[in-house]
Amino acid sequence: MSKNIYEITYVVNSVLGDDQIKNLVSRITKFIEKEGGNIIEVDEWGAQRLAYPIDKKRTGYYVNAYFEAGGDLIARLERALTLEDDILRFLTLKMDAVMLRHYEERKEARARAQAESSAASKEEKKAEAPAEETKVEVPASGKKAADEQAEPSPAPKEEKKAEALAEETKVEVSASGKKAADEQAEPSPASKEEAPAEEKKAEASAQEVKAEALAPKKETEAETSAEDAKAADRA
Repeated sequence: MSKNIYEITYVVNSVLGDDQIKNLVSRITKFIEKEGGNIIEVDEWGAQRLAYPIDKKRTGYYVNAYFEAGGDLIARLERALTLEDDILRFLTLKMDAVMLRHYEERKEARARAQAESSAASKEEKKAEAPAEETKVEVPASGKKAADEQAEPSPAPKEEKKAEALAEETKVEVSASGKKAADEQAEPSPASKEEAPAEEKKAEASAQEVKAEALAPKKETEAETSAEDAKAADRA
């Protein structure tokens, strides 16, 4: 049996969730393949406004599928779509030469548009890559350290001033201490003049003590001499 190429468009109730719509589309696709059809393409157009309300619904989820199958499959497929409560409308068309040519042209146009879009995105990425390479981002910690090195904070300045004052004070203290040590090591002229006077006083007091020590001895010797003289006279 010869096979033809068919196009079927069906509208799914847009109230369904994404997973429910996906399951319904997958179920219809598997039904076509199970009945001997060959799926060429399934194009989901998405939710669109209906030309007129259907069952009080203003929007529907459109799905367009192209498949190759025998003529007897179409009746079974349409019967299955009729039994689906969530299929609002469907339309099946047998594609002739004009429709096939239009389909091929549209398919090529879509492929070109996708290729151009991908090429443009690649060019944008290439253009952005050198910019990212030349742009050097300094980490927050490194930037902070660089700023601290370039512009010292007031605290280090105050510390440096305090260290400078400490060094000056240390120099002054050292100078004053050295001066005091020199003064202790080398007495002043006044102290030099006073030293001989003190020595003279010490010598005078020593002579007086010596004189006092010798005076009683002399007196004793004189008394002894007098007593000896008296004894001689008596004799």
